[in-house]
Amino acid sequence: MLKALEDMLISLRKASKDLAFYPAGHPLLKTSLEQTVQQLRTVAKSQTPLMLAVSRTGFAFDGQPLGKESRQLAAMAAELFVRRIQKIFFAEGFGQGDLAGFLRMTMSDPRQLAQQGGPANVLAAHGVGRIQVNEFDFRRAAAPALDDADEALPPPGTVPQAVPTPEKAPEESDRDPTSLASLVAAPDSQEEPTVEALIQRLEQEATSGGAAGYEWAASRLEKAAGQAVQDDCLKDVLAVLRPFLRHRRADTLKASLRERAALLTLPE
Repeated sequence: MLKALEDMLISLRKASKDLAFYPAGHPLLKTSLEQTVQQLRTVAKSQTPLMLAVSRTGFAFDGQPLGKESRQLAAMAAELFVRRIQKIFFAEGFGQGDLAGFLRMTMSDPRQLAQQGGPANVLAAHGVGRIQVNEFDFRRAAAPALDDADEALPPPGTVPQAVPTPEKAPEESDRDPTSLASLVAAPDSQEEPTVEALIQRLEQEATSGGAAGYEWAASRLEKAAGQAVQDDCLKDVLAVLRPFLRHRRADTLKASLRERAALLTLPE
């Protein structure tokens, strides 16, 4: 089963590249999508809906890692993780339209995807109802986890609403024990840090490459910058903007952190 899933993910990866390369209606693209759909359906027969978990470093099925030695699967998982996709559900009866819509979503610009309401909303807007996702909300990384039963896929054929974001901590492989755990356990964690402290934290996480800690600091800096805009405090607004502008162009940082820095949004 695991080998079949790995082969299916590789086929999915190839189909996404074909979709980006060939124009709509091209015979080779049609063949690629048909073969991938058939392969997905074959694998999904044993469990419907088929659920795959996504982390920053790879995929997992039923708690077991998939393709640990595959660089292309690791790259694919990282791209999905940047788009905040935590779980993928393949329901019975999906077709080429669902697959193409899902793949286009995974190839879309992360910033635009966030502006459009996130992966689940984009899939719903394009009528993709038989391939769905759960999104990871980094800002709730310290919240209690939900039972898997609370993440059930809506009945096939229904028009999906935004999939509830599971209030679930990152997988152990994605957690930075020196940053995320310490901020959760900090005695003064009930108080909102100052802009200066948050910027310092952002820089520390950028250096260490901690995705969860970086997101924690980034989301709070966005909130602080929004308040500064309302208070007409230009100094704080500029202080927040500087590190994000620098990080989005820093080749020494992880690609996922650079893309997160580019997602900075401020209220008008």
